[in-house]
Amino acid sequence: MKAFFLHPALRRTLVIGLALFLLWYSFRGVDLEAIWQAMRATDHGLLMLAGLSMALAFGVRALRWRMLFGPNHPITYISVWQATMVCYLGNCYLPARAGEVMRIHLLGRATNISRNFLLGTVVVERASDVVMVAAACGVGVLFLPAAPLWLSSAAGAMTITACSILAVLLSMPWLGNRADRIVSLLRIPVAYRPQASKLLGTFLGGANALRLPSRFIAFNLLSPLYLLLDAMALVFLSEAMSLPLSLPQCLLVLGAIGLAMTLPSTPGGLGIFQMVAVTVLPPFGFMKPEALAYILVYQGLGYVVVTLFGVWSLWRLQDAAKQTAREPNLTSV
Repeated sequence: MKAFFLHPALRRTLVIGLALFLLWYSFRGVDLEAIWQAMRATDHGLLMLAGLSMALAFGVRALRWRMLFGPNHPITYISVWQATMVCYLGNCYLPARAGEVMRIHLLGRATNISRNFLLGTVVVERASDVVMVAAACGVGVLFLPAAPLWLSSAAGAMTITACSILAVLLSMPWLGNRADRIVSLLRIPVAYRPQASKLLGTFLGGANALRLPSRFIAFNLLSPLYLLLDAMALVFLSEAMSLPLSLPQCLLVLGAIGLAMTLPSTPGGLGIFQMVAVTVLPPFGFMKPEALAYILVYQGLGYVVVTLFGVWSLWRLQDAAKQTAREPNLTSV
């Protein structure tokens, strides 16, 4: 039964079915011409400003990820940025968040850094993202009484989860060499302890660099900075479309998208973004056509930014991987 539910064909069917249902739910009874007219009225100058803010947010994400490498894994910022853009390129066009695997594989090939170590840093980075999603939801729910009921209800559970993850993240830098001890304290069966210890060691190893106070502080300051830049992109876009949203409202939208993306979703969150738009924005005075036009422009802008930088980054990382693969042969000659 378990194998049946994990069968790839069934998973694809579930994901496509969910996306189609969410699209039907979001667009039912909506005048498509009204959506098109709202999109056409977008101010191009402010749209470019929103794209710039979005691109800067990706740059800050890359800088934050680089904080996890430390002196024992020297790496250039451009390599980390390229891997970050490849990750989002894969997540936009491929299912099952395949971009995460792509960045680990390509960056490992290009730099000869252990893929297990890279996996650990990605886990730490994504765990930190959960805290940021919870923070965005919390700010929105706290300052906006009109927040949707489903989001307000989830905010409490998200806060508890985020606090637990935050406590783990704060303690991880000082637990790096204690994987075996932690596994034994958890009373894991002896037969599974080597695998559990290795897995936990990989996870903890991703945070070893945060033992350095400068990196620890920088990592925790860069997390809210990228969230702020993402929110500002939404603010600029709302101004471009004459649909003004406040900063707390934009944070709520980001938090809702992050929370909804925990559902099985198609590449790029097709259906998820639209569902968030028609449930989060109408309580703030948006008509459904305006909400859908807004989120479609936002999603399209994200695709443009990610595709523009992601394709170039994919080419550069593949080229770097080929050069790295040739180096041992050149040395032996």
